[in-house]
Amino acid sequence: MKKLLVIMMVLGCLFGCNKNNNIEGNEVFVTFDGYGLHGGVLKVNTTTTNEETVSIDLVSMGGNETVSDVLKKNEITNIEAVHENDVFEGWLIYKTEYTSQEDGTDVVVHTLLSNSLYTTEEVLDYKLADFNITIVAKWATLDSNLYFVEDDMMIDSDTSGAFVFNATDGVIQLSSADDKGLSESKTYVYWMEDGKCIADLLTNDSWQYFTDVVKEGASFSGWQLYEATNVRWSDKKSTSSIELSFDYDMDNTEFRYVVFENCKKVEGLKTTEDVVNMLNHSKVYYAEAVWK
Repeated sequence: MKKLLVIMMVLGCLFGCNKNNNIEGNEVFVTFDGYGLHGGVLKVNTTTTNEETVSIDLVSMGGNETVSDVLKKNEITNIEAVHENDVFEGWLIYKTEYTSQEDGTDVVVHTLLSNSLYTTEEVLDYKLADFNITIVAKWATLDSNLYFVEDDMMIDSDTSGAFVFNATDGVIQLSSADDKGLSESKTYVYWMEDGKCIADLLTNDSWQYFTDVVKEGASFSGWQLYEATNVRWSDKKSTSSIELSFDYDMDNTEFRYVVFENCKKVEGLKTTEDVVNMLNHSKVYYAEAVWK
């Protein structure tokens, strides 16, 4: 998986300000997003700099302002969406709502406002309402109904690979320094830095580690690995000739399948110890439990 350059440019807003759904004074956010989960980026020209980033947050007073007005206030002269391996078709516009959780994180809900694709010129003329919006690049090979279904992806500037585990009708028993007891999950995902292994992550209390992998009436034979270049989650199986779909969470309407690009089977079963100590060099791995 290509390492993404994730530089959050916050123009017209100090770091640490809150993305409320309707801030006092009708101050709302306008976010441009190249959809980095698919590999898209933004080229942003200002009166003084030329930058490349995945997304930009801008502040608007809403009401009668247009997107063009907001860009001009922030001295942005041009925004272009680019992708090394895909074609830009236009922009999708979403209403974006944030709900703060007790742990300090935000749950983000994106609601598509129209099935129409907007040209850049139409986006510039778009009149803002009194709620946050996200303007997202639409790429030719990615269906619009697949946007924002990968919200559990934790890609950041240090992440270049992943291990996705599936217990295959069993459960993974997990523990961490913060746990008072074991937790269980059918699936678990580790997001990896280049050249690191899962064992390197386990010194960080935010990651859980395997205590065991169990299935009633069966014994664990090992992990069948599949290697790929990219991963996404979807509500349906992919029909693409370069993608392979696996069951992920059939009870979750948005994350029923995990889809891997340029996927190939790795010969031989691996033990949990093998996988935990396996160096990841910017690849995505699917690890499927095999039982006997």
